[in-house]
Amino acid sequence: MKLLILGLILIGILIMKLYYINKEGFVDETNLNLEKKIDDEKKTIKNQARNYIIKSSPPGEEKIKSGIEFVKPKREKVIEGYGSRLLLDVVPSGNQILKTKEDKEIEMCNIITDCKDLPDKDPTGNGCGYCAINELDEVPATGQGFSFGDKNNTLDDISCKKGQWVRNKTKCQYLSAKQQCAKVKSCGDLIGGLEEICGWCPTRGISLPKNPGSETLMFPNEDICPSSGQFEGGKLLTSQKCGAFLDEHPCITPYHQSGPHSGKCVKKLWELSGCKPKGLKNQGAEKGINIDDYVEKLGDQYGSHPNIKSYQQLGKDFQSTEKLINNNTYSIAKGASDYCLGDSSKLNSCDSKYNTNGNPDIECLKKKYLESGCTKEGTGWKNLNRGEIAKKNHIEDINTFNKNQYEEDTEGNITYRKGNNTTTSEAYLENLLSLESLTVNAEDYSTRLKTSKICYGKIPPPPPGIKKGDAVYRIINNENYEGIATDVRIKDGRKAALVMWYKKTHQTTKVIQERKNQTDIEKMYFGWPGIAPTHNKMLVDKDGWII
Repeated sequence: MKLLILGLILIGILIMKLYYINKEGFVDETNLNLEKKIDDEKKTIKNQARNYIIKSSPPGEEKIKSGIEFVKPKREKVIEGYGSRLLLDVVPSGNQILKTKEDKEIEMCNIITDCKDLPDKDPTGNGCGYCAINELDEVPATGQGFSFGDKNNTLDDISCKKGQWVRNKTKCQYLSAKQQCAKVKSCGDLIGGLEEICGWCPTRGISLPKNPGSETLMFPNEDICPSSGQFEGGKLLTSQKCGAFLDEHPCITPYHQSGPHSGKCVKKLWELSGCKPKGLKNQGAEKGINIDDYVEKLGDQYGSHPNIKSYQQLGKDFQSTEKLINNNTYSIAKGASDYCLGDSSKLNSCDSKYNTNGNPDIECLKKKYLESGCTKEGTGWKNLNRGEIAKKNHIEDINTFNKNQYEEDTEGNITYRKGNNTTTSEAYLENLLSLESLTVNAEDYSTRLKTSKICYGKIPPPPPGIKKGDAVYRIINNENYEGIATDVRIKDGRKAALVMWYKKTHQTTKVIQERKNQTDIEKMYFGWPGIAPTHNKMLVDKDGWII
């Protein structure tokens, strides 16, 4: 107001000076220049006064102490491309400063409160516009932000940030809605009217303007919301569906293609693959952390993995692990089962699908080995842990010491034919039980020694020396002889005995002959202690002793 009064006084002084100059007839080039300066000064004062009025008077105020009286605006028909232009009725009062067309435009722009009052297209010259964010990064309140400007920016004291000044209805609505939706930081913020104009884009993690009553983007040419998995691109999550969708699909985030992925996402993909929480729990326990911390770390690791980035790739990786449970190699199936399910007890290592090179899997043989009663100290156990060749040698040993391989020569020497190096889980256990029995029950010490080493890794005690009265058994020429030791002594450095034979049985015919005194049978087949029988002299040595 002071500026206005000062301007009026200055104008009065200048007019008086001109009056006296003209009156005295003093007109020259200096006077002409002075007149031009006075005219310029008048214009400057007018502009200053007008700008002071406009900038110091809130839109809609009825009176301003400038000599200009305002009334409330009214809406009239379409004029010059505006949807419904707002005009002011002006009532002159006192010494009014005349308004220019631009003054009226500025006044009109200052009272606009809605984007629909802007034209459909940008005006060719200066006109009204909307500033979504000014150079101070300030966002206008609802109904504000409208001002007068040119095609580049507002002409207000504070300029508009680059790209945030628009001058048509559609772009204004877009920026205005965009600013409103920017307030939404999560599904829970879609309230208080924002749910009507905003929806959530899970693949970008932001809220974008949507068409009222719809899920579609309000400005599909300006905004992008990519699709991912169960989420259809180009649409947005409404307030009613947003929370439930994100809970059900925790992997659909702004990082869905690059990672890192959340622990909830890892758990979801893990369970969808067919794997069980126990698998994750066991993995975490191995690292000394709980399952929740473990899945968070796992999600971070896959985010930095050179080949696995997206959650789809992570899901496929988990699915591949689950499929390995059905692999035909037991060690692979077991590892996948422990990793994926946290348990491999349901796998049967003796299933024939795990057989390799005609034999059961090594884990099956180990299980049967221990079931037979043999111990890990035995050479058999060691061979089972030394690779494929040692495994076959072990099977060959087991297949040797059984009743089907038993042989005894005519002198009673027991041997076992060499077995083959293939087996089944059932045959392996059966032959192992036979071998374990021979460690104690074999007739000859040599067999007990060999089988004991295989089964227990120990050397059995040697048989006690023969004593008088001991029962003696020998096999000669397929005949099983039975007798009683009548005398023992050391002969040729070894223990020897004289025996009274009293019975023999043919191994094949099972014909039994018993000793009868003073008969040819006694002489021919049995002899006497120290005297060999005439029919089978190999029963004793040349002196009648057995060693």
